Amino acid sequence: GPAGSRDLLDRGTYWIEGPTGSRDLLDQGTFWIEGPSGSRDLLDRGTYWIEGPSGSRDLLDRGTCWIKGPAGSRDLLDQGTCW
Repeated sequence: GPAGSRDLLDRGTYWIEGPTGSRDLLDQGTFWIEGPSGSRDLLDRGTYWIEGPSGSRDLLDRGTCWIKGPAGSRDLLDQGTCW
């Protein structure tokens, strides 16, 4: 949300940040990540990736979601709860 606030999304529904901060709703169980030059890669249902250092990708266990915290730290979110 505005100024870095967080909005709780319903379990199984995920959003991504679009151009100019807009959000696009993705279908339940379908996940996208931002690829090079703004392209999007479709990830399999129930599989989550995050961008790691130097653009590397780390695979997260099914149903476990991470977010980027201050100074690049990572906070683990409860299964099925995404911010």
